[in-house]
Amino acid sequence: MLPLRWHPAHLAFAICLLGSPTGAAPVIPGLHGRALEGPILVGRLLVEELRCGACHEGFPTAEMKAAPNLADVAGRVRIDHLIRMIEDPAAARSGSTMPQMLAGRSQAQRREIAADITAFLSSLVNRVAPTAGPAPTGVARADHGRQLFHSTGCIACHPARGDPGDELPAEGALSLKHVDAKYSRDSLSAFLLDPLTVRPSGRMPSLNLSPQEARDVAAYLVSDEEVQMSFPPALADGTRIRSGREYFVSLNCASCHPLDDLSGSRRGPPRARLDPARGCLSDRPEAAPDFSLNRPQRDSIRAFLQGPIGGIADASDELWLTLTRFNCLACHERDGRGGVTPDLERYFQSTEEGLGNDARIPPPLTLAGAKLRREWMTQVLLEGRRVRPYQQTRMPQFGPGVARLPEQLADADALLQAPELTPPNRQENRPFRDAARALLGDKGLNCVACHNFNGKDSPGFKGLDLATSYQRLQPGWFAAYLKNPLAFRPGTVMPNFWPGGVAVQTEILGGDTEAQLRALWYYFSLGHSAADPPGIRSESTVLHVHDRVRTYRGRNHTTGYRGIAVGFPGGWNYSFNAEYGTLAAVWRGGFINVNWQGQGAGNFNPAGRETVVAEDVSFARLDDPASAWPLRPKMTKENPVNPDPLYPRNHGYAFRGYSLDADDVPTFRYVVDGIEVRDRTVVLEQADGAVLKRRLELEAPVGSRIHFRPLVGKVTVLADDVYRAGRLRLRVGSAAVSLRPSPEKPDEQELLIELQLRPGTNIHELEYALDE
Repeated sequence: MLPLRWHPAHLAFAICLLGSPTGAAPVIPGLHGRALEGPILVGRLLVEELRCGACHEGFPTAEMKAAPNLADVAGRVRIDHLIRMIEDPAAARSGSTMPQMLAGRSQAQRREIAADITAFLSSLVNRVAPTAGPAPTGVARADHGRQLFHSTGCIACHPARGDPGDELPAEGALSLKHVDAKYSRDSLSAFLLDPLTVRPSGRMPSLNLSPQEARDVAAYLVSDEEVQMSFPPALADGTRIRSGREYFVSLNCASCHPLDDLSGSRRGPPRARLDPARGCLSDRPEAAPDFSLNRPQRDSIRAFLQGPIGGIADASDELWLTLTRFNCLACHERDGRGGVTPDLERYFQSTEEGLGNDARIPPPLTLAGAKLRREWMTQVLLEGRRVRPYQQTRMPQFGPGVARLPEQLADADALLQAPELTPPNRQENRPFRDAARALLGDKGLNCVACHNFNGKDSPGFKGLDLATSYQRLQPGWFAAYLKNPLAFRPGTVMPNFWPGGVAVQTEILGGDTEAQLRALWYYFSLGHSAADPPGIRSESTVLHVHDRVRTYRGRNHTTGYRGIAVGFPGGWNYSFNAEYGTLAAVWRGGFINVNWQGQGAGNFNPAGRETVVAEDVSFARLDDPASAWPLRPKMTKENPVNPDPLYPRNHGYAFRGYSLDADDVPTFRYVVDGIEVRDRTVVLEQADGAVLKRRLELEAPVGSRIHFRPLVGKVTVLADDVYRAGRLRLRVGSAAVSLRPSPEKPDEQELLIELQLRPGTNIHELEYALDE
């Protein structure tokens, strides 16, 4: 079966997103997610977005899209564009939902009527000081505007403008080609600052831009900085103004655009008497508004008209309509539908890259009603509350149109909510408080290494502030998530400290999983009165390993933003590159030195003399053993932007997180071209000294061949299965091995192992030793 978003039942309506080949049909961006099941729901959404209920009784109006406020439109929009928009909306703005009201008239008549209506609208604003917002300050920076356009979320609904290197999104994107002809930079920046004043329905939401940011984005979208919002003298003619007012009334424009002294009326037949082959739904409307509908759009509206009143089978349909109406599924995934598409993923960035996709991609909405408290969802949607400052994509503010979404999510997920956590009794308060503080601290589970707490920065990554957990989350979901993070967020870097419901930390509260989770929840309920866990204000820059294995995540010159350092008692250490799935370096002696002076997670450096093992992806399918290995993209001071941010994914790699066993030894999990890999390294004592023993378990769905590249450098052969690179000796075990020149450095070699995989579990082991 095809994935849900491409299921044949949805493909029949895909063209609704695009309109005709010329782009004339109305575009509803949310339909691109294909979340609506069948034509009746698609038709329901279309009649709301096209405002059919403004002219016809019997249509749903509660969620009907509001048309733009025209009270000061002539002070915001260039006059020549306003005339074109009235004359031929589909030509002036590709994908517009505004109908052609002058169908059946000659081009000259349409032009004349449009000019008259524009004269009337122009008479409503102050000609000396058009209401385009406050005078802008600062110098507009188009280059910064371009960066904001792509990073804050505009790209989810609008295509890039063909800049070099931009890939234009395919379906469902609202073209902005008209913007240059519609606005001046000043008027567009004023609109971007507060779009809900002009468009209260929220289809164009606010992204909480600052005045300078709005001006920069306007500079990127509008090329001519000197455009003046002028009023041609001909439009001041009283006769024209009176004629324009009469046309505004006779064409029933006020049904969608009410003005202070004008309001429209429902002049069309009620729904019950509509002929689905005539009027707006005819192939060539002439005596009715012409929305330039394509055939699938007309067929969907007809299906809605012939279906049950409202077209909704249950509350779930209401939820999917809301998510589609506001295009939530362009950024959020729910139940396998929607989510960031591969062509847009590179635009979703984070200042905390080491936290993985969780820090870049907006969170899924699957089980959101069971996860989040209703009051918190309301604060996020209507009050702009934010807990992920590292995520560059911003949560839009849609206005009151989304006020019912928290209730809809909660109702949809009500049966899936996990049981509540039992609060502690009075005798448990103190021991639970102390236990939770110890669990969170650097001597416990070290949660503060990756999470802020009560507004104080973590010494490592600046992840979600844990002190907000109680006000955001529902307790049952909180407990279920901690017991199995990967079940809720595949690919998360959040480790599992309670694998299979068994606590890894057994010294606190006797290792009782439920007691530990109850203690943490109680601690978070204390809010600002909760004491800082140990380590949240660590002053030391040297991290030591004592009697247990220690794991630290941060940046490193060898492992990049998603580095993970692992230290063992006795002095063995290694670093793992979670971005590429590569054991990158090994060293003996001290663990790591950490610099926490910069932004985000602390940079770490080995406290001992490291030996770099490899730096690119470790696994690849080579059609020919002589094929070049796929190398990581290179960045320089002159070109600091990653030229291929999807490099590991393009070669089949995806990190799936890691778990810690009872001894705190991590097992890394990742996928390589459909093969699930479990990667675990331990210290093995041998007669001639200790070594690092690495065990790879590769779960193959079918028999196949894959190449593994564990070592790059000045490699020499010591024995049949032992190779040396500097101080490192690597035993590769029984396998087909080849040694060939490195493509980057002629005097170095790369070691390739050809793995012939059987269906099921395949095991390969390696041993790393270091000469003193």
